[in-house]
Amino acid sequence: MDIKKPSDQAAAAASVPAHELEDDTEVSLAAMTKQLWEQFEGTMLERIAVLERAATAVLEEALDLGLRRQAEREAHKLAGSLGAYGYPLGTDLAREIEQLLHGDGPVQPEQALRLSELVVALRPHLDQSAAENRLKTPGPTQRILMISDDAELAKRVAVDSAARGLQVQHTTIAGLEKSLEMRPTIILIDVHVSLSPARTLATVAARWPEVPLVVLALQDSLADRVGAPRWASQTFLQKPASSHQIVELATHLLQNAETNKAKILVVEDDPVVLDALEVFLPPQGFTVVTHRDALTFWEALDKTSPDLLILDIDMPGLRGIELCHVVRSNPRWFALPILCLTAHTDSLSVHKVFAVR
Repeated sequence: MDIKKPSDQAAAAASVPAHELEDDTEVSLAAMTKQLWEQFEGTMLERIAVLERAATAVLEEALDLGLRRQAEREAHKLAGSLGAYGYPLGTDLAREIEQLLHGDGPVQPEQALRLSELVVALRPHLDQSAAENRLKTPGPTQRILMISDDAELAKRVAVDSAARGLQVQHTTIAGLEKSLEMRPTIILIDVHVSLSPARTLATVAARWPEVPLVVLALQDSLADRVGAPRWASQTFLQKPASSHQIVELATHLLQNAETNKAKILVVEDDPVVLDALEVFLPPQGFTVVTHRDALTFWEALDKTSPDLLILDIDMPGLRGIELCHVVRSNPRWFALPILCLTAHTDSLSVHKVFAVR
């Protein structure tokens, strides 16, 4: 029986040949979206249940104002969140339901029938779409691309990286061309065996200009063979270096990159939307801070000092338009970029957002 040592098992799980990989970023985001949907599916179905009760009450001419307002709020939340989870038709259905429930006047017979049709179509649409999107379980979101002909070193780096929640994708220098479509978080390149280290570095730097790069090289090859002055913006590590030293340096660079990310403050009362933004924005290079209570918004703004503010227009207690006006009136924050979230796409709502001074 062939029994692998624990270190070999960890390496097999942590190190993936580059030529076998798909588009990791897209797969990971899609899988995380699926996980989020599974987390909030119960919440979505509860919101749909409220709409179903309201639609039934309308047909029976028994819809009271309390249920009507509750259903309108739930339809608004569905319209604002379903699209982010891959249900654009669900967003359209929920938006039309919200419009039909808006106001206090009696629901006309043709409106009641249309409301019933929309609500009946909503739940099967989500069930069908979910069945059509069976995705992979996500792996680590931070991935190290290691370019080296030293397979044993790559295996040890993979084991140490796995202990920190990082995944190593290994390719040889000869196989680099096949790896140029990858999207690594950090790159480790062992150039001391490369016939043309300067050309290899140039290829890597041109393909991934924003990705931190660690160059492993022998001391006597740095100036003559690698051209250290031309690559002073990158980090050099003298060989021989242990896998622990390599991973320590990679982790340090990742932490620095995280610190230097643009910071976004999201003010939104719907946890479904908040969690989606916390998944989708960080892989694009942002640090996301979420806040649910509009009444304590000012404290959160001062504490976070964001580079971008995302506001929900429709929140209980204080509307996003009012928050936006307060920010624009303050000398410290008047130039802060603001992105407004709303399920309303009518021209009046859009005009109100852009009219804030």
